[in-house]
Amino acid sequence: MSSKDIERCESKLEDAENTARIGDFGKAAKKYADAVELCMNLGWEKEAQEALLLSYLYPCNQDVKDKKDLLETGSLRKFLENASKLPPMKVTAYMPGGLFGEFDTAKLLTEVRGILYMSLGLMSTNAVDAVKLLEAAYDHFLEIGDAPLIFSRYVSCLKRRTTGNNAALECEGHIEFIKARQFMEVEPPKATENLIVAARAYRAARLYDVAKSVNNRIQELRATRKCWMCGREIQSADHFKIVKADVGSYFENLLRQRNEDMRVIDGVSRIALCNPCYSAIFYEADRIARGYHNIAMQAIAALEARIRQLEAAVRRY
Repeated sequence: MSSKDIERCESKLEDAENTARIGDFGKAAKKYADAVELCMNLGWEKEAQEALLLSYLYPCNQDVKDKKDLLETGSLRKFLENASKLPPMKVTAYMPGGLFGEFDTAKLLTEVRGILYMSLGLMSTNAVDAVKLLEAAYDHFLEIGDAPLIFSRYVSCLKRRTTGNNAALECEGHIEFIKARQFMEVEPPKATENLIVAARAYRAARLYDVAKSVNNRIQELRATRKCWMCGREIQSADHFKIVKADVGSYFENLLRQRNEDMRVIDGVSRIALCNPCYSAIFYEADRIARGYHNIAMQAIAALEARIRQLEAAVRRY
């Protein structure tokens, strides 16, 4: 090993660091990649591993600088795939958002795994798979605890600065909401139980608007009405319709006298119909309307034919 080789390698590493310092992370990544071989030739294994790690990390920084989503570009996934092959280390680096300091790669990779599991879980159309992926994300974020996440602001599944614990709580909210969705149509009370847990998790994660939306959904599922047509009591606003009707004081008094549920009336001149009764009325009304429509179209066709006859007669004269 010659002094020139050492000088050349040190110069290469310094150039890469200076390039990163001015925020040109794309070029810095390439320069660190070029420095790896020089470090290895000198037997500088630690420096080679650090340079290799930074060559994997800095494309993520460049995407952040270019205002790109790290999940959409795939740079975060590539960082995980490549950096996982390296031994755990503490590395001094520039991070997204202007952070600079010494970072533990094991914690970084734990965060990235959590983000990727969360993203996959939210995209999955299979409820069982989605829950399993989000549970894995929950475990990874919980490992990080109250420490702030590095990449959360720059990925579509989180979109904000947050901590490991808050990200875990958000995953818990998603898990309970997905579980609730399976029961909303067939068993509203069971869905409500899951949604209550989801709302608490979202609130604890400081996602107050989401928690409010979930609470509104709970109120919809808890709503009960007695169908005016069949008299059955129905739970969940998903399963009944409030429709306009002529409801006068006579019928209100009649219901009161019979001690029947006044909730069939939802304000002046409105009644509740369960979905089967409502759909039966709708389909019958549609059939009648189509009949009138066909009669009208036939009359119009006959009228148009008569007009053409008259026009032909006028032209002859």
